[in-house]
Amino acid sequence: MKSMLTLALCCLSSSTLLAAGNGPPRQPIKPPFDCIQVQQINAWHVVNDHTLTVGNGPKYFRVNLQSRCPQLTYGAPALRFHASESNKAMGLPVICGEIGESASGHDGPPCPIQSVIRINADAYRRLNTASQRSGSGANQPTRP
Repeated sequence: MKSMLTLALCCLSSSTLLAAGNGPPRQPIKPPFDCIQVQQINAWHVVNDHTLTVGNGPKYFRVNLQSRCPQLTYGAPALRFHASESNKAMGLPVICGEIGESASGHDGPPCPIQSVIRINADAYRRLNTASQRSGSGANQPTRP
């Protein structure tokens, strides 16, 4: 009995450590209509080297990167969002904060996305007052 309890506690602590992973927990998978529609990006802003904002039609989003990505704050004024392979395979050019999504500058390496959070217009404007770069969505890929 004691060995069964020890085994159960061991398994529980191992699964807790695996679930914790690195950084904050990921958000659950969202329906595509509640994600950033890559083809409908009106504007983007690099707030700092780990935070972006995106205007997407009438919706606004805060994008948190997994780690610092200073290359987004310099170089050619371009920012591209890349959907996960699973969403590309389904023909969904959306960014939801799922594993495999990234943002990149003109020629820079991809910066993995940690989370995508829908925000209101006031929060969007407030975050953008400190932004280091801005641009339109004109340079987004037209196909997933």
